[in-house]
Amino acid sequence: MSPQTVLLLADKFSEFSDQYLIFSEFSDLTDASIARFLGLAESLGKIPNHTLRGNAMGLFQANVGLWQILARQGQIANTDLDNSWREVIEPFAKISSAAQLFDAGRNSLGQLLRFATGKSNASQDAITDLLAGPHQTSLEGQRMHQEVASKIRSVLDGQRLVSLDTLLALGEGLQELTRGIDVSASLAAAAGELREFEMPRPIFTGSERTRWAEGTYNNRHTELQMRTDLAKLVKSPRSRAELEAARGQLAPFLRDTLVGLNYAYYEPPGAQALHHNPLFVRSHDFSGETVMGIERLWQAPQVFGAGYPAGGGAHLVGSLADLAYGVEVEAAVAVDGGGGFSRSAKRASLDLEAVGADAFDRRNRAALVGRKPE
Repeated sequence: MSPQTVLLLADKFSEFSDQYLIFSEFSDLTDASIARFLGLAESLGKIPNHTLRGNAMGLFQANVGLWQILARQGQIANTDLDNSWREVIEPFAKISSAAQLFDAGRNSLGQLLRFATGKSNASQDAITDLLAGPHQTSLEGQRMHQEVASKIRSVLDGQRLVSLDTLLALGEGLQELTRGIDVSASLAAAAGELREFEMPRPIFTGSERTRWAEGTYNNRHTELQMRTDLAKLVKSPRSRAELEAARGQLAPFLRDTLVGLNYAYYEPPGAQALHHNPLFVRSHDFSGETVMGIERLWQAPQVFGAGYPAGGGAHLVGSLADLAYGVEVEAAVAVDGGGGFSRSAKRASLDLEAVGADAFDRRNRAALVGRKPE
């Protein structure tokens, strides 16, 4: 690592230090790739529109998280680690609209699949099998592989996330409509799937929630999804601008499904939170929209809202860095309300090697910025 890169990491330490774990785990990443990641992350965090910013930060990190899983499992060749990293993050270089974000997320996922499988597209079932690990030859290995894949699918079902197959088909269909190809009939049924999810019936009225949990929780992300009605648009006359905007409405759904794959992969054994609360994944707040005054959103996520059902309940706020720990905490909060579960006390006990990560411990971080470890 060059002195310039070390200085860059030290300069960005307060904002991005938890992201450095991945640089420690994959030493094949070049200085240029590390610098590019930090530059893109910083630019995404400065997108003026709050909703677009949250979706962009989430989609970007979801695909990076999937890259990390596949690279760790050896499904991306060591010789391709740096190139694949660059190809996965580069589509997010210029994001100024929701449609551009959807295209970036789709293209980024396509590049990831190309390096992992040799093809730039795959069904959601195929991606799930990929995350479950490399192909196994023994009967016991195949049984365990299927068990892991089934666990991931059960989380996606429990969270009622829209299928990747549906989202990508809708995106392609809307582009065909823009080119003058009439595929309205085939799109209508798929578009209807976006409205199959219904919010759980609230136990408090809007005024009661404002009174008892003001500023605690804001479910705007999910509310916007509930108001999405692409089926109506594809059946009626539309302009190019309307079709472009419609494609942008797919971005938050794509974010949730790809983030959901990360959650599902790291779900602790025996945990039930992701099966009982279909809002867990959707409620992940990447841009600080649900709580006032939180900073350093690229750090490991924190649990907010525990014990405040009027405010929407427990959810994670922050990045996907150290997600294995974040999901573990969330599961504990769902069981006992988080009583006695201290982040500072428990974080050291997380066995990162259990998910294949090399520890980038506090001593290394301290050495990076030239200070003594605590």
